[in-house]
Amino acid sequence: MEFKLVNQEEMTFTGFIKEFSNVYGKDYQEIPEFWGEVFHNGDHGLLLPDEDELGIVGVSYDWSEEEENFKYMVGVRNDADIPGSVIVTFEPKTFAIFTVVGACPQSVQDAVDYIHDEFLPDGKYSHAGGPEIEVYPDGDARDEDYVCYYWVPVIEK
Repeated sequence: MEFKLVNQEEMTFTGFIKEFSNVYGKDYQEIPEFWGEVFHNGDHGLLLPDEDELGIVGVSYDWSEEEENFKYMVGVRNDADIPGSVIVTFEPKTFAIFTVVGACPQSVQDAVDYIHDEFLPDGKYSHAGGPEIEVYPDGDARDEDYVCYYWVPVIEK
């Protein structure tokens, strides 16, 4: 799977947050349902005027091994005042940005499995803590040729 390293300055995201279990597999069903909620309840439309070149993103953060959960945001990169939203700022990080090709959400879920089961344990990078970011460019995310990006914060081992 192709990736590139990018040094990223501090980033602020605004969006809608839900907490999920990090028990393997449960989040793979619930996160797509959350995206559906954001689209169907109109919150998606509140984000559109404030999106930057990343567009609307998914951000996973604040993993708790003890409580087996994490926070997930559907949002945009900025500090906009959007009713009902939360603003979160993340410190500068180096990200391995993976190019993901295929229909979503399966292609992204496969990429996450590869990153956590093979790339990080077997490669020269470790997870640096901080957010993992899903970037979805315009297009039909259900198309087998759809291209999106998965950002993972890394440090060299």
